Amino acid sequence: MSDDARLKRRVLDKRTRRHRRPLPSVERGVQIAAYAVHTTGLAPSDRVCELGVATLELALKAREGSAPRVTDVQSALVDPGMAIAPAATEVHGVTDKMVHGQPSFTTVWSRLGRPAPWIAAYNADFALMHLPVSKDRMICTLACARLLMPEQQHFSLDALVQGLDLPRPDNAATRAAIGPGAGLDAWNVAWLAERLTRLAAPEELAAITAQAREAARQPVEITGSTPLPFGKHRGRALSDEQGVPTHYVAWIAGNYTGRDAGQWRAAASKELTRRHADPCDPSVYQIARGAQPRTASDEPGAPSA
Repeated sequence: MSDDARLKRRVLDKRTRRHRRPLPSVERGVQIAAYAVHTTGLAPSDRVCELGVATLELALKAREGSAPRVTDVQSALVDPGMAIAPAATEVHGVTDKMVHGQPSFTTVWSRLGRPAPWIAAYNADFALMHLPVSKDRMICTLACARLLMPEQQHFSLDALVQGLDLPRPDNAATRAAIGPGAGLDAWNVAWLAERLTRLAAPEELAAITAQAREAARQPVEITGSTPLPFGKHRGRALSDEQGVPTHYVAWIAGNYTGRDAGQWRAAASKELTRRHADPCDPSVYQIARGAQPRTASDEPGAPSA
C-alpha cells in the first residue's frame, strides 16, 4: 500500500470518503500565513510581480469568541525587473505599466512577510520557487484538497471557493481594502486553509504537502491507455477515440500546463500520430495560431501564474 493510500485510509471514512474523526483541537492563537504569488511567467526564472498575504487565526475550540477568522489582508505590486509574459497578464491582470516604478521584491517582502508558524499557498511548489519560506511548514491547499475533499469535481482555486461556498469579503470597505488581485487570492487561500483544518491538523496538512511534493518528483509514465485525471473527459484514456475527441488530444499536446505537463504533452503527441492527425489542421485544432475560445468546463485547467 502506498503512503498516499495509507494516509487516505487513516483520515477518510471508507464508506463516505469523508473525514472520520472529530475536528482537530487547535489551540487559540495558532496562525497560518496565506500567500498568493503572481509572477511574470511559470518558469523558475520568472519573478514576482504581485504579492498578497492574509493571516488565518485558528481557534477551533468551542468557547466564546473563538471562531476562526481571516485578518490583515494586504497586497502589493512588485517591480520584477523583467517583462511580464502576455499569457501571465491574461491570468492575473498585472501589466508592465502597472509594476513600473514599484518597490523591489525585497522591499515588499520585508513589509508583507509574516513570521507565522504555518504557511499556506494554493500551489506549494510554485510558491516555494519564489518565496523565502520554510518548506517544512508549508501547507499546499491544492494537494490537501485533492486528498481530503474527493467529493469536489474541480480543484482550481475559483472552483474550490464556489464548491465549498467559502466566505466572501462581507462589506464594501473590506472588498476595497483587499482589492481584486493577489489580496483576494490570499483571502481565498486563507479560508480554504481554514476549511482544511477542519479535516486535519496543520502538522498533518504539512505532512500531506510533503508527500505530494515528493510524489511529484518521482518519474511518471503516461501512455495512451492512462486515464485522464483532469478535464471534461476525466477517467477516459487518450487512446479512446470515441471518448476523447482529437481536438481535445491536440489541446493537451499543445497547451496543457498542469501537473506532469511534459509527460501528458508527449503522450498526446504520440496519440495524434497514431490517429494520423495534424494538430495544425483547422479541422483538428489551430494550435499554431493559438487556442480557440472555449468555456471553463472545456479546459483541463492549469496552475495560476
